[in-house]
Amino acid sequence: MVSENTLNTALKRIGYSDRLTGHSIPATISTALNELGYPKEWIEAQLSAAYNHAEYIEQRRNMMQESADKLDKWEAQKLK
Repeated sequence: MVSENTLNTALKRIGYSDRLTGHSIPATISTALNELGYPKEWIEAQLSAAYNHAEYIEQRRNMMQESADKLDKWEAQKLK
């Protein structure tokens, strides 16, 4: 597990110090996945995965892959 200070240092180095913190990442992820229409149970299971690795595993795997694909698509559009 990465400490919050380590994550905050990494975010600062890549230019996100004024926009994102290690503490705000789960809230950001939760908001984005809820806006994309995923069931709350899957999102909560993903965010608490350290406690129960098996709950909704296949649904969570698909949810995270679909989310990553959307981010890749948005990034590709930004680069055009």
